[in-house]
Amino acid sequence: SEENMLEAQSSLEGLRAGVGPKGQVIAIDYTHPSAVNSNGKWYAEQNLPFVMGTTGGDRVELFNDVQNANLSAVIAPNMGKQIVAMQAALENLASQYPNAFGGYELKVTESHQKTKADTSGTAK
Repeated sequence: SEENMLEAQSSLEGLRAGVGPKGQVIAIDYTHPSAVNSNGKWYAEQNLPFVMGTTGGDRVELFNDVQNANLSAVIAPNMGKQIVAMQAALENLASQYPNAFGGYELKVTESHQKTKADTSGTAK
């Protein structure tokens, strides 16, 4: 709602005043997938760097909003340290042994608890 946005704007101004001209305020966003793009637009409008750890939303739109605002952001499909470590290990394996799985078909199955709002991040 507009009232919530005004309250957020006021809070952001207070944070920026509190850290002073040499300080930096950064948003860390782990919210609901339905809020990804509206939050990203708001961060861009406020010139507020952010980390988006929430999956979902329209990623192309999110990247475009950040680029158009010339804003710094970390937009990660998954922030779980175990998944990030596995992704890094697989990238390393692929670069060091490019044909290790040549001729094989690999299948990855993703599973989550029933109540997870969005399961897109890890699988991508």
